[in-house]
Amino acid sequence: MVDRRVTARLLRERIDRNVATGWFTAALAVLLVNDHVLKWGIGGPVTGKLSDFAGPVVVAGLAAVAIGRKWAVVATAVGFAALKTVPGVAEAVAPALGGVTRRDPLDLVGLIALVPLWAPPPADLWTRVQKQAPPKVRTALRWLLPAVAVVALGATSSPNPREVRSLATDGAAVYAQIGVRGSYSPTDLTWAASTDGGRSWQPASAPDPAALAAMTRSASEACRPDGTCFRAGGAAVDLRTPGGVPTVVFGFSDDQVEMLRYRRAGSGTPVDQMFQQVLMAPPSLGGSVLVTASDQGVLVGHGGDWNLVAVAGITPTPTHGVIWPLKWASIALLASAPLSLVVISIRSMVRGGGGLRALGGAAGGALVALAIWSVGIAMGAIGLFTTQPPTLLAIALTVVAAATVALPFILVTHLSGGGATRQSAP
Repeated sequence: MVDRRVTARLLRERIDRNVATGWFTAALAVLLVNDHVLKWGIGGPVTGKLSDFAGPVVVAGLAAVAIGRKWAVVATAVGFAALKTVPGVAEAVAPALGGVTRRDPLDLVGLIALVPLWAPPPADLWTRVQKQAPPKVRTALRWLLPAVAVVALGATSSPNPREVRSLATDGAAVYAQIGVRGSYSPTDLTWAASTDGGRSWQPASAPDPAALAAMTRSASEACRPDGTCFRAGGAAVDLRTPGGVPTVVFGFSDDQVEMLRYRRAGSGTPVDQMFQQVLMAPPSLGGSVLVTASDQGVLVGHGGDWNLVAVAGITPTPTHGVIWPLKWASIALLASAPLSLVVISIRSMVRGGGGLRALGGAAGGALVALAIWSVGIAMGAIGLFTTQPPTLLAIALTVVAAATVALPFILVTHLSGGGATRQSAP
């Protein structure tokens, strides 16, 4: 029978060699900041590539605990290559990764980050600092890092949203074709129907192909008999009158665009691709102007009023409220972790007299700061995905940012003070 103490010791040693290292910790920090902070605000290819470098390092580090470093590097490289190049793989593992990962062979450049993991790394400063930390701090760090890594990996991708792609009418109803962004598989297509001019929608069966071909279909521009035309321009809807100058009748303001970005956590359809197809509802259904609004449902214009309407579970994202408190709170939360590290390092050096012992105290404070900061990141992610009021979320993130700096400072002061008392005892 295998001695449980031997098994536990081997597990601790593998975690210390592969997870509690500076390279793994740095990759985990990049993954957390990038996927839970930077993607909220800036998005784009830069944040995507950061995930491609940091993600494989975190996966390989966790896998090395179970199967060894070199096998973990090989398995991670093969798995990452399949995820980025083989159709169907991203969809199969989507539940574990929090969404369908975008396939792009160029993302394989991130495998370069696995090179330092192939050979046993030398004891870096982070490893030496941990050895000087109190035993309880080392134990907490040993088990906290893998737990945080698993949570971080489970939220690195946003699920591809469902989107309204096109509209059609047979005079008795309006039909909306719904797909999954990035997928054109027939199995991902569903339909909804409206019999009140687009004000409400119900799931419907796909129209017969022959009947669909005979319907009036949506296009980038649709016109009324009097020559008044409405055109979908991506980010806005334009009104064109005979001989007149085109005017915007609906579009998102800058504040609303920022609110969409935050509340969708950087995912969803880009605003400049939002409105693509226009259909004039027949007079028997009210004659409304219907515009596909991708993952925001259908835009309905009637009598000068324009409203986004939910379609078969595709619900418009709320855009009310002010965004600047949340922007400043996000910056404060992002800055709180490095600020806390600087503060506790200075405090530990002053109270502990310098050296590795002082750095050990700083490591303990850094662990507490990381734990509190991770809670704040999780709160922010949950708050954004559940569209919490921005001002309330900003207050919560500000409190967590303050705690990230204050509580580790108090802990370091207590530990260094206690150490000085023990040293002075006879």
